[in-house]
Amino acid sequence: MPKIEPLDRFQSINIDFPFVQPNDFKANGKLATSFETIKEMIDRAIVLGFDTVAFDTKVPINAQTGELQFQVAGSWNGDKTFPQDIWKGIEYAESRGLKTILDLHVRNVLNDIAIQPSNVGSQFKKDFF
Repeated sequence: MPKIEPLDRFQSINIDFPFVQPNDFKANGKLATSFETIKEMIDRAIVLGFDTVAFDTKVPINAQTGELQFQVAGSWNGDKTFPQDIWKGIEYAESRGLKTILDLHVRNVLNDIAIQPSNVGSQFKKDFF
């Protein structure tokens, strides 16, 4: 079991990758959610003396049922798949001796609003969730 320590002991950077965003490019032409981009940020964090990398990503939930839902057919909000390169980034950061944090944000798959007890459907089952 991993050791749990207070966050104030860490010198942490945050990498925010909510979902796969295939059309989100940096000024240098690299995909913002690519491993190459994550690696650059991690390497820079090491140079600056950080010892921890927090990776933020959203967890898309059907607010009516509590079910994990990655696809929204016919919606402008579309594909909610986790960026696969986030897992490579976590492995890379740990291989460089950094601590890692996976910060999950549970969101309504349709509108990206945080899931709260007050905004779920009557069929929502917290045990299933």
